[in-house]
Amino acid sequence: MRQDWKFWLPALAAISGVMIAVGASYFGGFLGIAIAGLVITFAAVRYDLEKSDMGGGFPSPSLYARQIEVRAQMTPDERNAYRANLHALWRPLFIGRTIGIGLIILGIGGYLFL
Repeated sequence: MRQDWKFWLPALAAISGVMIAVGASYFGGFLGIAIAGLVITFAAVRYDLEKSDMGGGFPSPSLYARQIEVRAQMTPDERNAYRANLHALWRPLFIGRTIGIGLIILGIGGYLFL
């Protein structure tokens, strides 16, 4: 498999996020953990929303029109490969969002109850 980085890169980012949360806990206590969780969740959700982007640039109607044109010109094999790549990113993004939400709950719960 030539594209293992598409799995390992987000997974390593999630592990790095946990390490950041530990550092945030040292400096900011439970609020630091909650803020680290917000950052991780925000990054994972934003990446999930932009993963099907066919070109860079600020979101605009012309960008979306260009993306639709490019997708319409794809051959069936290219379209299947494109969908397989998007599907391969689902699990690491899910892990990142889950870790982020868990850190938010831990941080807010710890702040409110301790």
